[in-house]
Amino acid sequence: MTKYIYTILSNPTSPDDEETYNTWYDGTHLHDALDIRGFVSAQRYRVPDEFAEAATWRYLAIYTIDTEDIAGTLAELMDRVDTDAMVISPSIDRDNAHSAPFAPWGPLVTAD
Repeated sequence: MTKYIYTILSNPTSPDDEETYNTWYDGTHLHDALDIRGFVSAQRYRVPDEFAEAATWRYLAIYTIDTEDIAGTLAELMDRVDTDAMVISPSIDRDNAHSAPFAPWGPLVTAD
C-alpha cells in the first residue's frame, strides 16, 4: 500500500458561521471521511491569530490515506459528497476551498 496525504484548505462562509463550521467539521465531517476505505487518520490545523489577516485560508485538514488506488479512493469520496453518507454544511465556503492529494517524494528527513 502507498500512503498519501490529502489536504483541504478551507474557511467558514463568514465569521458568524465559524463555530457552526468547526462543530460540523470536527464532529461530523472528519468521521464521515474516515468511513471511506483507505482513509486512516485526519487532523485539522488553524492559522494562529497573529497570522490570520494575511492568510488566504484559515483552516487545513490533513487526511492520511493508505491505498493502491488513490484515484478510486478519491472518487468514492466525491461520490459521497452531498449524500446522507457525507452531508456538507452550508457553513463551509465551498467555492474557495482547495484540495489535493500528495504522494511521498523523497525520504523523510528529520533533525539530528
